[in-house]
Amino acid sequence: MKKSFKYMAVGGLAVFSLGSQVVQAAEFQPAGVRALGMGGAGVASIRDTNASYWNPAAFGFFGEDDAAMKASDNNAMGDKDFGISADVGAGVSLQGNLAGLVDTIGKINYNAVSTAINNNVGGNLAGQTLLDSLTLINKLDGLNAPGTGLRILANGMGGVRIKNFGLGVQVLGEIGVSAKIDTQNLGLAAGVTGVAGVQQAVAGFAAAPPTTYFTAAQQTQLVGLGYTQATINQVGTQLAATPAAQGQQGIIAQALNTVANTTGSLSNNNSTIRYQGAIVTEVPLSYGYAITPNFSIGGSLKYIQAQVIDGYTGVFNQNSNNFSFSQFKETKSGFGIDMGAMYRMPKFQAGLVLRNLNSPKFKHSSGYVYEMKPQAKLGVSYMPWNTVTIELDADLTKNQSALNNYDTQYINAGLEWDVFHIVALRAGAYKNMAQNDIGTVYTAGLGINLWAARLDIGGAMSTKKAQYQGQSFPREARVSAALNIDF
Repeated sequence: MKKSFKYMAVGGLAVFSLGSQVVQAAEFQPAGVRALGMGGAGVASIRDTNASYWNPAAFGFFGEDDAAMKASDNNAMGDKDFGISADVGAGVSLQGNLAGLVDTIGKINYNAVSTAINNNVGGNLAGQTLLDSLTLINKLDGLNAPGTGLRILANGMGGVRIKNFGLGVQVLGEIGVSAKIDTQNLGLAAGVTGVAGVQQAVAGFAAAPPTTYFTAAQQTQLVGLGYTQATINQVGTQLAATPAAQGQQGIIAQALNTVANTTGSLSNNNSTIRYQGAIVTEVPLSYGYAITPNFSIGGSLKYIQAQVIDGYTGVFNQNSNNFSFSQFKETKSGFGIDMGAMYRMPKFQAGLVLRNLNSPKFKHSSGYVYEMKPQAKLGVSYMPWNTVTIELDADLTKNQSALNNYDTQYINAGLEWDVFHIVALRAGAYKNMAQNDIGTVYTAGLGINLWAARLDIGGAMSTKKAQYQGQSFPREARVSAALNIDF
């Protein structure tokens, strides 16, 4: 049991569904180490081969170094005729109360609970076993809450740029992992379910006087569900004598509510962990054209290969540790279209990028459809000196993630100071305006310029924390590294 849930927490909890379900291609990821270090902002100030992702209009300004162009060239794009780059990044994001639920469940010995239930023909559940059973039921049911799960994020970018043209490879992965809990098989007695099952589970307890373990309101609610006052007293008295049950009345009452509607025992529970999403590889051919020295447009035609993932494993399956995404993966292909625009004047720039304008779709044989819906992002930047960039970006679209009922819509802000053009210091932050479970995410990055080459690292960490096995860790974290060469 503990191994199953540890694996669920580390390897990921995506969405259980029957039949076809359409899910967006994921969030607008802060792909690329420079953008990540600057809080996920880059639409207006992108200046390398990653423009094929952030804003293909930037290609229109590369290598254009006449006097008219130079007048508004804030970041030396006119001096760059050739470039090559490689970026890799990864991240994880815990949604809802996943960590807390899994932490509690992982402490319960499921095998002992299951054995006790199967052997409970005389109603002899010990107080701790009764508490464990009801706590497990409550926490399992909590995993069904919309937007509860984990997202595994990854990106890799590489490309070559020759003046106004670019050819690249972009890998964008998001896998949502969540649980579908079998709420019908949560009974406390083998062969007897619902209220009757609870009554049998505690039948061996001595008759008890009214207890103050449950509040009057909770007792009234339980009576309304069909529990007798005698059963409520027996449960309450047994738990009142169990130290670990103190302060858990609300959880226990909710669990008894859930159990009242069951048709099978907990030992027969068929809860599953669902994995859905895709690892998308894009090969964009990009071109940008400067209509004026201040305004450029651009676009990318991209071949797309999507490794679509849809599958599940059993929560209580001891073979879960042998899980591999490859067993649920199917490869599909298609094409996509991106467009961008960029305007610049001395010290100021603005950009707009539109991704996946044709909404490419990829269907798994299970019926699951992974749809890359259009995304739009706007950015503005201020460059008081050629070594300083300040940028603010915002998603104009609300983007559904690979985790069902979880959307993203980011505001991103960042700063870069390229000290003496040798060491680039970056800092920023982003926040998901569509959800509040992660809080503000702070980012930082460092770049070392070695003439034409630049080495970069970056990372991000959320302000809100999660607890697991006594340890505190960020609800969201990302890392990235890159090597860029520009001439």
